[in-house]
Amino acid sequence: MKYYLSSFRTGNETDKLVKMTHETNKKVAFFTNAMDYMDDLETRAIIEGHDKGDLTSLGLEVNHIDLRDYFGKEKELRAIVEPCDVIWCVGGNSFVLLQAMRATGLDKIMYERHESQEKYVYGGFSAGASILGPTLKGIHLTDEPDVKPYGHETEVRWDGLGLTDFVVVPHYRSELFKDLDTEEAIKTLINNKTLFKAIEDGEVIIIE
Repeated sequence: MKYYLSSFRTGNETDKLVKMTHETNKKVAFFTNAMDYMDDLETRAIIEGHDKGDLTSLGLEVNHIDLRDYFGKEKELRAIVEPCDVIWCVGGNSFVLLQAMRATGLDKIMYERHESQEKYVYGGFSAGASILGPTLKGIHLTDEPDVKPYGHETEVRWDGLGLTDFVVVPHYRSELFKDLDTEEAIKTLINNKTLFKAIEDGEVIIIE
């Protein structure tokens, strides 16, 4: 599987994203569950519209899937994700996104596609990129780990998917996200001797 990991939205390498998806069927399984902690549904809908528009403007066919409809229904989720050669996860809270992935089996689909030599592409930004690393320690300084929109019995897990050997730290030196303590996140990763890549808004990490 190929990876297109952005700090914010589709970033400044969309020409490369178009090339990466050239051999796919251009169908995107589009997930916004990293925002499930949000109470302002009107604002969320606006953000989702922008993120979806970013992809449709590149000629991709976006299928918006709400993982909350598939908790404990891995077979049903597979049936709807299977026809999509591209998986895209937007930003929000990394811990929340992983809770939803693990409750539905999307994480298993990701592992299987990671091992595949097929044309599959995974794209994501912010939380959608940070979840791929081996750990969320460090990311907890930018994303609240104790947010549990699916019930307080949900376990807080600190391990990422481990599909990359480094942690993506998005919004580095960001003007838009000045409140995020990315510098402290980086210090924690350095102290823990964890590989990381800090990217500024607009920057993209591509793995092919």
